[in-house]
Amino acid sequence: MTQTTAARDDGAPIHHQDDLPTQIPHAEGTTLMHAHPRTAPATAPTTTPREPVSGSPRRVGPLTGQAGRAVLALAGLTGSMLVLGTPTADAAVPGLMRVERHSAFDSSSTKRATATCPAGKRVVGAGTHVHQGAGEVAVQALRPAADLRSVTVRAVEADSYAGTWRLTAYAICAESLPGLQLVHKSSTSSSADSKGVTASCPDRKKLVGTGADITAGNGAVVLNSLRPNGSLTSSPTRHTAHAFEADPYARNWRLTAYAICATGLPGLTRAERSSNSASADNVSVPVQCRAGKRTTGMGVEIRGGSGEVVLNSLRPDGSTTQAPRTTTGQAFEEDPYPAKWRLTTYAICANQ
Repeated sequence: MTQTTAARDDGAPIHHQDDLPTQIPHAEGTTLMHAHPRTAPATAPTTTPREPVSGSPRRVGPLTGQAGRAVLALAGLTGSMLVLGTPTADAAVPGLMRVERHSAFDSSSTKRATATCPAGKRVVGAGTHVHQGAGEVAVQALRPAADLRSVTVRAVEADSYAGTWRLTAYAICAESLPGLQLVHKSSTSSSADSKGVTASCPDRKKLVGTGADITAGNGAVVLNSLRPNGSLTSSPTRHTAHAFEADPYARNWRLTAYAICATGLPGLTRAERSSNSASADNVSVPVQCRAGKRTTGMGVEIRGGSGEVVLNSLRPDGSTTQAPRTTTGQAFEEDPYPAKWRLTTYAICANQ
């Protein structure tokens, strides 16, 4: 996928919870297939003061009718699938762990970071965190590699920003799961105000992780959601990504949703947790998998932000020696925004 880039962390008490392919030979024995178009509470969402911002003061500008926007349903979807394993009987998630990698900590307008799984393991989930972006940095991509060996994240300053900031990529890794497969679908390339696209797992496979990528958004387009379906009693099977223009933007842009799928994971479910609906400057919401389960993948949804609220973090806990269980989502208002909005964080959980 061609990527074009350019210059350009409060919540409240918990509100509620739940709510015919053509095969092409591919490297390393994989097959590339083109498809036609109440978890128990962890800690409550917390309100955190804005991180110190150095440099120019925060821009305050008038709203431009963003609150009236609606997500568009798009036609003309394209996509592909990458099959990395052969379906077998039910299996747990062996070797589950988290790895991370940081960008430089400076005032560059665009940053990338890539977290790579150790030898013998593959990506099952993707996450990111912007440190000291203060709402002036827009996440543009959480993109699993085609061979599921790494996760690359990208962020761009939404406005000229003199402060220093850093970008972190997180990869949740495991030994290769049965039928492990990457699916992606893309919207058309246009100058539409908002776009939504869904990537679905094929062949009765289940969703274990998500990702998304904005092409040619240049910081003027922001991710609004990476939303897996499913519930505390049902397995997720698809993932829907949405993005909004933060300000009127004349150029064409495209949104791609990524779904990481696998076969036979026991007890695979989706947990969720939401903040109250308010006009807070920034909101942070953690969600934890139930006892006996661990996190394979994550998601987030900003409701009511209409492009004026930017994703700052989708961050799993864990380490290279400990499987993740808690996911924290965080979002900031890009500019002061009087309308109420709510943040929901999702965790895809499997028996461990």
